Amino acid sequence: MKRLQFTHPHLEFEAYRKAPDQTEADRTARSHPSTEKVSAIKLNRIVEIATNGTRWSTLKNLNKSRAAQLTVLAPFLGYLIIFNSELRTYLSLSLPENSNAVLSEWLKENSLTFLYFGLVLYGVATALFSACCPNKIRENDNIIEYVQKMEDVKTPNLVRRHLSHTVQLFHDHNSDERRSPFFGNLHPSFPYAAAAPLHLLIEELASSAFTEEDTIVSFQTGTGHWKTDEIMELMHSERRVDRVFWMPLFAGSFDLSKEVFYVSYRVDDFRLFLVRLVNLCLFLLGLIFLAIPTVITILAIVLNLT
Repeated sequence: MKRLQFTHPHLEFEAYRKAPDQTEADRTARSHPSTEKVSAIKLNRIVEIATNGTRWSTLKNLNKSRAAQLTVLAPFLGYLIIFNSELRTYLSLSLPENSNAVLSEWLKENSLTFLYFGLVLYGVATALFSACCPNKIRENDNIIEYVQKMEDVKTPNLVRRHLSHTVQLFHDHNSDERRSPFFGNLHPSFPYAAAAPLHLLIEELASSAFTEEDTIVSFQTGTGHWKTDEIMELMHSERRVDRVFWMPLFAGSFDLSKEVFYVSYRVDDFRLFLVRLVNLCLFLLGLIFLAIPTVITILAIVLNLT
């Protein structure tokens, strides 16, 4: 199989010429992906949407809502439901007398129950968020505020710790070919949206730290792209034999401190994918339970007017 390289002013890519002995079945298989491949693509798309939709910065808005503040009422409502039937009846929804009798009775018996379980679920979601959300996300309104705060207190060691921690997280969640800057299907706890700015940061550090021609050639591809995965491997291992390479990278990170803090925030925003997914489900379930009494009341009144 002969490799051809095409060059375009704005795009470089490699392609392969079809082999002379390639069968019609092989060409059909290439032009029509199998069902398994299509399913895998759809699954990756769903995971990507879930990853971007459950960021800690997004969940923080739900954690600050009025419903989260009302979760303190859950124990009181539980007391009404279990121990005080008379007061529960007094506080139950009151519908017009000529409304649907079955619906009215059901609402009177379960309205506080829906409210109780809604507050409980929302309270559990709030507690889970407080326990698992990274401090830099929870304690700052947005990424701009965080970067500004860190710039006021930055030191060379502080910047290096942030960069080293970010590189370590990247290696912990992505292995082998996933570490390549050209690989897009990454771990949902460290997706491409977090890896892309990290690769760009490493490229910037390498461009300023590596000045010798032999070093540049060894860490670049044939098309001139930096091998950021190999560079981060050196930074992650910090082997003494390779310190001539990784020490200048960490030393140069102080001049790019804003970029380091920005990438660090972005990476933490995607951490703990499964916890974020469970957290979002609890928030949504809580909101649904809280909305049920209101929705059913509206339906009952509409039915009464018709």
